Amino acid sequence: MSPTVKLFGLLLILQLSNCCGKKKVQNNFKLSVNFQPYKGKLPANGVVRIVEYILPAKHIKTKHKPTKKPNTKKCKRKKKPCRKKQIQLRSVSPHPTNFLIKVLQNKQIICSGALITTKLALSSSNCFSKNPSPSQFQLQDINKELHAVDQIVLSSFYDLAALMLTNHIKDSSIQPLKLCQQAIEAKQNVSLYMTKVRSNFLRTQIVENAVCKQSFMQNEFVFITSNMFCAQNSNVAVDCEKTLKGDPLLLNGQLCGINVYGPSCVDNAPNGDLYANIFKARDFIEDVKRSVAET
Repeated sequence: MSPTVKLFGLLLILQLSNCCGKKKVQNNFKLSVNFQPYKGKLPANGVVRIVEYILPAKHIKTKHKPTKKPNTKKCKRKKKPCRKKQIQLRSVSPHPTNFLIKVLQNKQIICSGALITTKLALSSSNCFSKNPSPSQFQLQDINKELHAVDQIVLSSFYDLAALMLTNHIKDSSIQPLKLCQQAIEAKQNVSLYMTKVRSNFLRTQIVENAVCKQSFMQNEFVFITSNMFCAQNSNVAVDCEKTLKGDPLLLNGQLCGINVYGPSCVDNAPNGDLYANIFKARDFIEDVKRSVAET
């Protein structure tokens, strides 16, 4: 090969390297210029062969870091330990208490109740024996005044006791409650009174009777009837135990329930108390009120 041809080949390589490394070569081709060191004897004319290749880009091996595959797995958040919301009782103030009464037998408090007239109160029939003697009982109002009981009418069907006083209460601060004017349904918001120690109340809801069935499962003397409903008590046992037989339950300021059995409580459990349904017992109550009016 003549020196002129060799020189032309070298210039061609340089020209291609200059032009094709920029914009004139399509993206799918790359210029590869390989200069290999000559290890043999230098020829007499001093020219060493230069080999030049133009190869498609896919045939050129390049070193590159492997790309990490995106993590398609969803991160699972650690579940926080479940904390049950505590149902807490509140001080009764400013809730009205001027209808509350305590039932005393031989000067000992046995139950509570609510006044529905100035001469008639309602409590639980489970506070009394089958044939109670009225002379053994007294009612104490919120002002600590004692009132003699003239007659006790029991209804085992409604689990209610109607207590007639000998005389009307004349204290103007005593305000009897109006009776319930609507049917009781689950999830209604109510005020549950707790008078065992001192007067408190609990804003709570009506729940299914199954809750009370679970609460009273170990008590063979408790019977749940269609004339009762269940209200959720506090899930803190110390608070839950502050209800008393005869404690009233209010819905929209009206007397809708009387506690039948008192509490049955376990910590961190959905405790329930059973109440006599005043709305269903209206006929019984109205009959008693008429007999009181006649005396």
